[in-house]
Amino acid sequence: MNGGENKQSVALACITSGSVDLAFLDSVVRLYEDERIRPRITAFLGYQSGPHLSLGRTRIVEWFLETKAAWLLMLDVDMSFTPDAALAVLDTANAERSPIVGGLFYGFQPATGMVIEAMRENSDGYPMPIDAPSDGSLVDVDFIGAGFLCVHRRVFQKLAELHPSPLPYFEEIIHNGLPLGEDWGFCVRARAAGFPIYLHSGAPVAHVKRIPIGATLIKASVR
Repeated sequence: MNGGENKQSVALACITSGSVDLAFLDSVVRLYEDERIRPRITAFLGYQSGPHLSLGRTRIVEWFLETKAAWLLMLDVDMSFTPDAALAVLDTANAERSPIVGGLFYGFQPATGMVIEAMRENSDGYPMPIDAPSDGSLVDVDFIGAGFLCVHRRVFQKLAELHPSPLPYFEEIIHNGLPLGEDWGFCVRARAAGFPIYLHSGAPVAHVKRIPIGATLIKASVR
């Protein structure tokens, strides 16, 4: 670790294709306005990425490790969140006991509809949705999205040792015969390295998505 590291310090980070949602921008501004959080922020890291998210997230981690911040809070630009949600995640994250903590947000799966972006493996090694408790507790999970994810630097340092490749942290992988996105690929590697992963059920985050209303969605056919 860096000699000047503040155990409570955090670097904020986002990846964008070149623009951000106004709700996201407002959320970030509110973090800087909040006296409980602003003194802990040491850097804001932004990366303009193409479709290769693994590379974008890897660059963010590389830049983060050059700072003296203890924690990286990854924020996707289609998220809307409050300072209370960020503080809940930051205050429960612990370098030893809970080095990876994510907020509670939902995604959409065609087969199941709206589901929490955190899952556990079943006995066949298949990711299954979970039900979040209403008591604001930490929930041990196997997979979690990186849209609102707090990670201690020691996790990345360990993964760099174990995976000496151009993409040691986030990478799309095949796991138990299933293709996984780069954020779940990170979870597989982190768990294999001995790091637990938690969903904070008391840190709700809005996942801003655009959906068609009032008409049938047209599916394009490739010929």
